[in-house]
Amino acid sequence: MSNLALLPSQPQATPAEPAFDPAAPVLIAVDINDDARRPPKHNLLVLEDFQAGLPVFSVAGEKRPIILHAPPMLLSAVLTSLPTSPLVRKLLAWLETVGAWRVPLLDWRRGTEVAALRQITEELGRQARLGMQRQRQVAAEVTRMRAINAELQHHFLVAESSLLRSGAMPLDIAFSNEPMTEPVHVMSLSDVEAGAAQILPVQSNGVSAVGIHLAQTSETVSGSLVAQLTSLEDGRLIERWSIRATDLVPGWNVLALSRAISGQSRTLELRLSRLAPDDRLPPISLGSGQPILSFQIRDVASGTPMLRNSMALQVWRGLPGAVLPGWFKAHQPRRNKGRQAGYVDIPLPPADLTQVEHANPEQVSFDFPGVVGPLGERAILCHAPVHGVTLARLPTLVPQGAIRFAASAFIDNQQSRDVDFALILAADTAQALALAEGTATPEPHEAFSGWTQVHNRQVRRLSAFREDSSGDALFFVATRMTRQGENSFARSRFKDLSVMVQA
Repeated sequence: MSNLALLPSQPQATPAEPAFDPAAPVLIAVDINDDARRPPKHNLLVLEDFQAGLPVFSVAGEKRPIILHAPPMLLSAVLTSLPTSPLVRKLLAWLETVGAWRVPLLDWRRGTEVAALRQITEELGRQARLGMQRQRQVAAEVTRMRAINAELQHHFLVAESSLLRSGAMPLDIAFSNEPMTEPVHVMSLSDVEAGAAQILPVQSNGVSAVGIHLAQTSETVSGSLVAQLTSLEDGRLIERWSIRATDLVPGWNVLALSRAISGQSRTLELRLSRLAPDDRLPPISLGSGQPILSFQIRDVASGTPMLRNSMALQVWRGLPGAVLPGWFKAHQPRRNKGRQAGYVDIPLPPADLTQVEHANPEQVSFDFPGVVGPLGERAILCHAPVHGVTLARLPTLVPQGAIRFAASAFIDNQQSRDVDFALILAADTAQALALAEGTATPEPHEAFSGWTQVHNRQVRRLSAFREDSSGDALFFVATRMTRQGENSFARSRFKDLSVMVQA
């Protein structure tokens, strides 16, 4: 319902500019004495009466009165010469009912106008400050939610990587409608120009693959089968497959999703069609009789059931949001041109940074904590030693698909001498130390950024790339003095740590 309504009256003249703008600061005048100076006309609502419990206002430049169903968004003040009049009390009661009871009531009489205008100016300033404060709060909340989202994404990638490496990724058949065998019941896509559609009788969350059953045929096949998985609630295309007829086999043909469906549960519909009108495809196997109209196989063009059967189907369910394990063989989806495979840079979670550990205290030690992940800073302090290398280790595995480890390096004290910084992905602490000391070379699943010299007024970006994105590795950072022998004030820090993974 609109906040504004015009009462029927004589025709309204169209002003050059709107006489009332509800998105701008608004004043309400009620019971103003005749001897008082008139309030500013711009965006001034003059209360005339109440009708059906709603205030009726007149506006300069409007020939018809205005009814408000809700107060203006930027109502700044109520001006009156009679603060205890029945109309004023009724207005204040209405404002309190609709949640605007904090609006200031200002005395507007001869001699008080200047003071009232000053109060209005102060109120507008207060509203502006509140608006800016709310904007800052919203911006801070958005930043916080982005950080939480990045942290959750990273933890999910680590968990997914661990499950895939250990062969523990959950995947099972959630639904199976076997094909009829006595007698065999099939349908041909040649009989439906627009294709056939089947609603899946399962919740969408976790759906990882859909299997269709094709009957044996003695005819030569050609062309391609096009399959689409959509959600009925919003019509969104979830996945699309285009499979050559020669790649189809008699029996079950499983269509894999790029990732298991996650999020709000949707009603899924599978659509099958030919890529071209003259394509010759194997017949689609049908299941037993289906009494429920919604689950009968339908013609895409008309939306009506074609037969009193449903399609022979299998629905596989896995971990929502996860990829299928490598051992699962299925037809892969066709990527849209606007959705090519790429990489995304994911910040390392603050929780991981605060749990960073000094990995080589036997070789290098300090009279104070040499490796710290300060709370709230999203950084790692790794103090460079007098001699040797300080090695810090993060508690989590590098996620599967990660190709780059990156961070910014700087010295948190202007009195420090130059410090060398390095990033390492290695299987264990011994290998990381060997890479840092130059006594080993990285394996394909490992990475070493090399040493980067940083002055005390510099911030340098470091990157460590690896060839094999699927091997097990841990995150390490390392520091050393560029010139060994003096490490006073060498508060070496890594910030903005991130890992680039395949999207």
